[in-house]
Amino acid sequence: MVPQTAFKFRHVSNGQAVGFRSQRGNLDEKGLLLGDAFIEHAAIKDTLVRDNRLVLALEGREPFVIHVYGIPARELEKAIDRYSSARQAELSKAELERKGEGHSFRTAACPACGATIDLSGFDKSSYVYCRFCESLLDRGGQLVNSGDAYRVCDECGLFDRVKGYTEFYFYFLLVVYGFSSRRRHVCDNCAHRLFLKTFFINLIFLVGIIPSLVLKFKSMSGRATDFAGLPRANKLASKGRFDQADREYTTILQKHPEHPGILFNQAMGHLKGGDAGQGIDLLKRSLKSCTNYLPSARLAMALSKAAEQA
Repeated sequence: MVPQTAFKFRHVSNGQAVGFRSQRGNLDEKGLLLGDAFIEHAAIKDTLVRDNRLVLALEGREPFVIHVYGIPARELEKAIDRYSSARQAELSKAELERKGEGHSFRTAACPACGATIDLSGFDKSSYVYCRFCESLLDRGGQLVNSGDAYRVCDECGLFDRVKGYTEFYFYFLLVVYGFSSRRRHVCDNCAHRLFLKTFFINLIFLVGIIPSLVLKFKSMSGRATDFAGLPRANKLASKGRFDQADREYTTILQKHPEHPGILFNQAMGHLKGGDAGQGIDLLKRSLKSCTNYLPSARLAMALSKAAEQA
C-alpha cells in the first residue's frame, strides 16, 4: 500500500476553481479526506486526470472535480486508484465466495499505476486492459503501452498517442487587446486540426501564431516508431476509407499482433465506411484479444442497444 499522501485542493465548478483559499486533503488506507468530507475507498468507482484537475466518480453521487495543489494530480490519482481498486477487488472476492464461486476470482497488477485489475468473469486473453490508467499489458503482465501516452482520444474516439495542448488565441481591437486559452487533450490528428484552427485565426494579429507553432512542433515530436503509421491510418479510418486504413493498420499489427486498440480503430473505420459486418467482426477480434478492453466493450454495447431500438 502507498503511504499517507497530503495535498491541497479547490473545488471546480463550470471549469473554474472556486473559493479564495485552498483546502487540505489527505489520502491514507482508510479513505480520502477532502476538507471535512470523508470518502471511503470502496465508494470511489473511477477517476480521471487532465493536467491538475482530478475527476472523482462516486457511487450514488454526481462526479465532481477538484484542482490539486502541492503534488501532481496524476500522482494523487494513482494513489487513490491503488487503494480503491484493491478494496473493490476485496469486495468482489467476498461476494464470489459468498456465492460459492471463489475459484473464479482473478486479478492482475498494473505495472504502470499499481492498481489491482479485477479479471473475475473475463476469459483469459493475450492482453489485459487497466481501466484505471488506460494502459495495456500482455498476458505476462508486462507493459505494452502506457495510457499516459497511448489511449483513446477524448475528441475523435480513436486509439492513438494523446498529449495535452494549450489552445491559444490573441486579439487586438484598436485600444483593446487580450487573449484566451484552454487546455485540450487530443491525439496527433486532432492536434493538427487544432493547429490549423489556431494558426489561421491568430495569423490576423501575428503574435498568437507562436503558440500555434509550438503546438504543432509538440504534436510532431516523440512518436513511437512501432506506432508510426497510426495517425495516417486513423485519419483514413475517420473518413470511412477503411480499405486504405487497413493497409496501415496491418503494418502496425505485425509489430503488435491483435492489439485491441488497433482492431478497435479498424472496426470504427469499417463502421464509418458502411461496412457494418466487417466492423463487428473486427470488434469481436478486439474483445477476443483483450476480453476486458473497455473501449471495445462500450462500442459493442452501444451497437447492441442501437440494434434493439431499430
